[in-house]
Amino acid sequence: LRDAREAIVVDADGLRDVFEDGGTPQLLQTLRDRIAHPDDPNATYALKVNGRMLVGDLPPGAMPAHDGWRESPDRDGTRVLVARRTLAPGVALVTGLRLRSESGFLDLMARTTLAALAIAVLLGVAIGWFTARWVAQRLGSLDATAARVAAGEITLRAPIDGTGDAFDRLALRFNSMLDRIEVLLAGVREATDHIAHDLRTPLTRLRARL
Repeated sequence: LRDAREAIVVDADGLRDVFEDGGTPQLLQTLRDRIAHPDDPNATYALKVNGRMLVGDLPPGAMPAHDGWRESPDRDGTRVLVARRTLAPGVALVTGLRLRSESGFLDLMARTTLAALAIAVLLGVAIGWFTARWVAQRLGSLDATAARVAAGEITLRAPIDGTGDAFDRLALRFNSMLDRIEVLLAGVREATDHIAHDLRTPLTRLRARL
């Protein structure tokens, strides 16, 4: 954008020299020649004298109301940068450039950003789907093990894949709990067997006396 401003200023300085040498008629003819046979197809000009537009090929709405810079879109959406300069009382010169390269770059950046955003969304959806499926499988495996243990398979243990993640740690704690429960049940069975054995002798004697 800075290069475009410098080019516009240099062009305006040259036209100012034309005005100082030949006045308004010479400047008007020069602008007509440039518009009819442009050396730079991106250049745009206008000459306003006493509020009346004598010549110009500015896009609609690009004419600045006062001296200074103005940026507006062309009919095809291309950005147009223009500068207005008062050469003499009632004589206003406007020089400008259509920023096709900058507009093309911005369009390319916008398309690239949208494409990257679309790819990121698709990747996010895919990763989320795979993650949800993996979590469901791990939780489903743990749930199935708990259901079989509750049904009586006390020796069954939850599978561990060795990754050391949260599911592995949960499975280890679950298996440790089952190991402890199995030890307690074995102790209960042993105590029950001892009680039954201790009661068997007096019951046998009682039966014999009866």
